[in-house]
Amino acid sequence: MPKDRKMANKHASEKILHLLKEKGIDHLYIQARGDHLVLYSLEDEEKINRIRFTRVSVNKYQLSMANHQGRWEKTPSIGTIPELVELLIEQFSFTLAKY
Repeated sequence: MPKDRKMANKHASEKILHLLKEKGIDHLYIQARGDHLVLYSLEDEEKINRIRFTRVSVNKYQLSMANHQGRWEKTPSIGTIPELVELLIEQFSFTLAKY
């Protein structure tokens, strides 16, 4: 993995977790995979994918959500990390709920 992408992923991951924690959401984890940042939970010791942020430019990401089969479904939502986290909290909070 190129060093620049690794640093960008680390910074973006920390930002996502910080913004969620500010809203009291602290049961989710994040993992970088190439240009994707995957937000997941642990349910009965099983990793459950929830949200994927895919880098589309230097500071813009596209949002995808895992369906009930765990497959990714792209949304039309593209924005900065703070914009997308706010969208998740305000309009798609069910994707962040603790099971």
